[in-house]
Amino acid sequence: PRAGRHALLLRYALGAAGDSTRTAALDERPLVSAKTPAVFTPTGGWSSEGDDWREAWLGAGGEAVIAELAAGEHTLSLRNERGPLNLD
Repeated sequence: PRAGRHALLLRYALGAAGDSTRTAALDERPLVSAKTPAVFTPTGGWSSEGDDWREAWLGAGGEAVIAELAAGEHTLSLRNERGPLNLD
């Protein structure tokens, strides 16, 4: 991306009954910690038989994390803290 401030929007499906949580790092620097993980709520399915996809900002409590990025490539890492999740 170009240099500047960016929010990260993720597309996901979650067919399990409970929430799924993830921590995140950008270029090995924490964006979302285990104390305040990103929470993904159930979407009603895994999108294998219908369109169960939703979009969510990467952040804690539904608030988008704003990352200050230099121009060029970056690496986003998500770590499973609890529950299954399909990411697109």
